[in-house]
Amino acid sequence: MKYKQIISDFDGTIFSHTSMTIPQNVKTAIENYRKAGGRFVLCTGRMYTAIKKYALDLGLKGEILCVQGSACYNLDDDTELFSNDLPYEESLRLAKFLEEKGWIYQFYHDLRMFTEFENRYTDAYQEMTGITAVITKTNVSELIEKESFSAHKFIVMTEPEEAEERISIIKKEFPDFDVSQSSPIYIEVVDKDSGKGNGVKKLSEYLGFSLDETAVFGDETNDYYMLKEAELACVPENAVSIVKEVADYIYPHVDVGGASEIITKIINDEV
Repeated sequence: MKYKQIISDFDGTIFSHTSMTIPQNVKTAIENYRKAGGRFVLCTGRMYTAIKKYALDLGLKGEILCVQGSACYNLDDDTELFSNDLPYEESLRLAKFLEEKGWIYQFYHDLRMFTEFENRYTDAYQEMTGITAVITKTNVSELIEKESFSAHKFIVMTEPEEAEERISIIKKEFPDFDVSQSSPIYIEVVDKDSGKGNGVKKLSEYLGFSLDETAVFGDETNDYYMLKEAELACVPENAVSIVKEVADYIYPHVDVGGASEIITKIINDEV
């Protein structure tokens, strides 16, 4: 096979939020790809504890990229292999900025997620991921300052119609941060040297894979830079328009397991 490595986003790319499953045809295609000697790696915005069960269900072993590509874990022994956090000082500054704006956000440190109070955004996120947030009941910035915490990432919650403006405000105040969306209501903020694009480069180097033999799958703006890194960029029909613009191949909707189509073509060297 030309493409010996596939690095794939999870939500909206191979995981359907309509059925809340990975369609069986996608599971079968991934299994066939691995049997053919390919390496399949997930790169997700989810925390390690929220993605591990799905990775194991796919039969995956070894490395997995989590929290927006800012941390890499080993599925075999749960160790963190590398990470690239927002430093403590920048984490504290961003937290205070978001609190001054009155915006709801989630703060990620190691394998924990923090938010100030229970809210409908976090409730929905917990239901989707199975992760239980730590409710601080006071400004999260106070915890960051007390513990000198760095951040794997922040998620700023927003209504879809407010997302573009909020992203613009964050980028203006923090021009060196990597700011993108993982869904219409989630704005992802990570270190400038983190993000999925950098995660893909670091992991490929770590594993000894060339990007020339790598295919990448994604559907949202937070997948944009990792798609640009790949020799073959594959996106589902349901992907946002900016991602489709850099796609080499657009496969059918995630709800019908469209990723199985391109994985099969990769196995057969038809792309």
